[in-house]
Amino acid sequence: MRTERFVALAILCLVAAAAWAEEPSPERATVEIRCTRVVDGDTLILRGGERVRLLGIDAPELGERYADDARWALHGWVMRKTLLLEFDEQERDVYGRWLAHVYVETEAGWALVNAELVRDGWARLLFIPPNGRYRDYYDRALEEAQLQRRGIWGTIDGCLSVAAIEADLVAMMTEMVTVRFRVGDAVSDRGDWLLRAA
Repeated sequence: MRTERFVALAILCLVAAAAWAEEPSPERATVEIRCTRVVDGDTLILRGGERVRLLGIDAPELGERYADDARWALHGWVMRKTLLLEFDEQERDVYGRWLAHVYVETEAGWALVNAELVRDGWARLLFIPPNGRYRDYYDRALEEAQLQRRGIWGTIDGCLSVAAIEADLVAMMTEMVTVRFRVGDAVSDRGDWLLRAA
């Protein structure tokens, strides 16, 4: 009996891992519709008034730094264009909005708008279970944006001091920064070296 449960659990894990490792495809979309308004960098309104929250991402909120950039980036991708929507495990959020992976046709083929906003540096990743499809794809887009210092990932200019980072530690948690400091002195305490920043 234990062996059967173990095998069933192993198969379930393999199926879940395969689903998470999938590449996006507009062929899985179930809704075709046009966008009439962009609310912010991760929310849009469709013809008929339905609201859509883009899955897998979190753009700066209105009033925050780069919120307008994120909103205009989404606007450029979706306004007055035919969109294909693909739903994940959960179709709606607690606010009644559709949760979707949004595709748009470009000259180069179909693009997953959610991931393109991440790749362009206008959104961070946000996966709320049970939704998690394409996580690896989004991770690669985020890595590209960070390495290329695009959008919000290019916000730190120059070098920061330790004091500047400590003063706003929460904001720095998702930033890639360079810190320069000078070692003031090195003190040995029973064989353990302690370094103190000057």
